Formats: sequence, C-alpha cells, structure tokens
Amino acid sequence: MKIINKLKPYADKQLFVIIIGFYTAFTFVGLLKLIYFKSIGERFVDNTWSYMFFEIYFLDYILVILFMSIVSMITKYMVVNGMKWHKIIIAHLFLSVSLGFFIFYSIALVQTLLGSVAYQDLTIERVLYFYMNVLDLNFLIYFSIVVITHIYLNRKQLKENHLQKLQLTQNLAEAKIKILHSQIQPHFLFNTLNNIQTLIDIDKEKSKSMLVDLSDLLRMVIDYKNENLSELQDELSLLDKFLGIVKIRFSKDLKIHKNIEDDLENILVPSMLLQIIFENAIKHGYSEENLQLTVWLTIKKVNDKLLIIVENNGKLLTDTLEENINNGLGIKNIQARLNLLYPNNFDFKISNNSNHVCVQIMLPISIAEYQIGNFNNS
Repeated sequence: MKIINKLKPYADKQLFVIIIGFYTAFTFVGLLKLIYFKSIGERFVDNTWSYMFFEIYFLDYILVILFMSIVSMITKYMVVNGMKWHKIIIAHLFLSVSLGFFIFYSIALVQTLLGSVAYQDLTIERVLYFYMNVLDLNFLIYFSIVVITHIYLNRKQLKENHLQKLQLTQNLAEAKIKILHSQIQPHFLFNTLNNIQTLIDIDKEKSKSMLVDLSDLLRMVIDYKNENLSELQDELSLLDKFLGIVKIRFSKDLKIHKNIEDDLENILVPSMLLQIIFENAIKHGYSEENLQLTVWLTIKKVNDKLLIIVENNGKLLTDTLEENINNGLGIKNIQARLNLLYPNNFDFKISNNSNHVCVQIMLPISIAEYQIGNFNNS
C-alpha cells in the first residue's frame, strides 16, 4: 500500500491513455489473427469463441494494461528522481520477466474460480510451457511500452522547457514594464515640471534645457525597443538625459564623473540598468549630513566580462545586501532581471568601500549582432 501511495504522484492520465491506445491496437491485431486461424481450423479448434475472447484475450488485455500502467509510474519515478541507468535497466529486466508470470497466474486464478481449469492442472511444466511460449512477445510488449513512456516523458520535458522559456520571456517583459514604470513616477514628473515652471522666470535657458531633456527622456522611454538588452551607448544616452534633468534640479550639489573604456559602446546590457542605479544613488545618497554628492561611473572590460562600478560619497549603507534589495524596488528589479538574464553567471554587490557606497556589477559580454565582427577584429 505504501508503494502505491508513493507512486500516485507519478500517475499521468495522458500517458495511461497512450498506453491503452497502443495495447488496444496490439490486441486488435492479435484478435484478427485469432479469428482467421480459428475460422480455418488451424488453431484454437477445441476452444469456444467466448472462452477465447473473454477468458484469454480480454482478461489478458486488462491485466497487461494494469501491469504496464504501474510500470509507467515506476518508470516516471525512476526518471524524475534521477536514478542511475544501470539501476533502471536492472529494474526493467526484472519487471519484464515478471510480466509473464503475473499474466499466467492471474488468468489461471480467474479460470480456476470460473471452473474452466482445475487447480491440479497448474503444474510447473504447464507454467513453464506457457511462459516460454510467449516470452519474446511479452518482452516486446513490455519494452515497447517502456520506450513509449520514455519518449512521452522526454517530449513532455521538452514542452515544459519551452513553456519555461516562454515564462522567462514573459517575466523579463513584465520586469521591464515595472522598471519603465518606476522611472516615470508621478512625483518625478511633477517635481521636474514644477522646477521648469520655477526656472522659466529665473533662467529661461535652464528651463528650456530641462524641458528638452525631459521630452527626450520620455520619448526614449516610451519608444524604447521591446527588448531586455540594449547597447551600452543607448544606455549612456538615456542616462545623460536623466542626469541633465537631475543636475539642474540639484544645481551644484551633484557632480558626475565618468570613466568609460573605449570600444564598449556595442556591448549589450540590461535596459535602463544605469539609470536605476544612479537614481538609487542620488535618492539614498543625499542626507542632511551629505548635501554635496559626487557619483563616479566606471565601465571597463575585465577578461571576458563587463565590469560596471557606480560609487557615491553619500550616506553609507547600514543594511545588508539582501535588506537593501528588499527595501528598494529598483534594486530588487535589477537583481530579478540579472537572475533571469544571466543565471549563475553574474556578480552583483552593494557595499561600503572607503567611505563610498559602491555598486559593482560583473556581466558576461555579449555584442549586438550587427557589430560582432567589428568587435572581434578590434
């Protein structure tokens, strides 16, 4: 009973239907052969039609379906739990040998109960004769159904992998939408528009520059390619528009320094990655004790990786990386997207480093397709 309960989670209705369909077709062909030979008097002459149909073929059909359904669950259990191949082969060899005995003794039991066969007739010689007579057939049936089970499981796994890939794409798209929304929060728009309104009478050139940058930023965000990766040069352009607005708002209290290695403009990075990091640096860096904020951006190639470092001299971190991720929507989105885009192949750190708050991201290098040849030749 424990074994049955253990196997229940591995029951698969669709697989059962396939097995039943296969063996139904097999049994139908066998019945056609039976009908032909009996009608011409070649075989089964001493047996009635009802005996052949119900006590032999139909009963055999039910028993094989029952036995192989259990085998299919055992097979799925072994595959799902990663059992070693030599153990799987040994288990199937044992079960394939057991099939013949299971069918014979089950049919003999029914026939004894119905009075068709006397208990004394079940001699060792008769059991062995029956078993050896259908040994090759049972072996063929057994392993045919096992092969069908493995093909079914492999196809199901491929389908699940495809669905996971679609889910990944959907998750990435949803993550991007969240990121896009997080960049155009109402308070950001209202503050920017209020600053423009205030500057109109004080400094028309600054207000005009701020309005142009806001317009360009909104246009770039709204018209952004529906992709999760974009070229570094596009990310830097978007960042410049964002910083153009922010620096006017904070006047001389914000300084930006960039150190970007040459020939990296076509490397692909997660869309809006830089803007989110800078937004968090500015938002959390300012405090009553840190009214003068400087942010340094360093981007360079390290072996086959792209290293992005954003440092600021603002308020130091007091929480762990996990707490910072959970407390900040932008950082949480970055972590989630990096996990989806580069599973187990990236490095993301936020730490205090020499009185600076340092965000360090290491990514595998991938190049925009139309620039791969030029990058390799450089």
